[in-house]
Amino acid sequence: MENYTIKPSKNKKDKTLDITISGHLNVSNISLIKKELDSVLKKGDSFSIEITNIDDADLSLIQLILSLKKKFETSKKQLTLNINPGKEMYELYKKAGFENLLIKA
Repeated sequence: MENYTIKPSKNKKDKTLDITISGHLNVSNISLIKKELDSVLKKGDSFSIEITNIDDADLSLIQLILSLKKKFETSKKQLTLNINPGKEMYELYKKAGFENLLIKA
C-alpha cells in the first residue's frame, strides 16, 4: 500500500523538473519510492527535489538521499535537494549524526 507521494512538475522559468516527496518515507516504501523516482529522473537534466511533510522516516531515507547525491556527482545532471524533515525527524537525524546532510543537502 502506497502511503507516500511523489509529485513532479515542470518549472517553466528554468526548465527544472521540481519533485515533491512526502508521506511515509521508510523501509516499507523506500524501494517503491526509489523505483518511481528513478523513472522520473530519466525525464530531464535538472532537478529540484523537495522532501517535506514527512509522516514517518528512518535511515533508509538517508540512504536514498546519499545515493541520489552520489549518482548526480558522477553525472552531468543537476540536483538541488531541499529537505524539511520537521522538528521531530530533525532531532532524530541530528542524534544519529546526520544533521549536516539535512542542512547542506
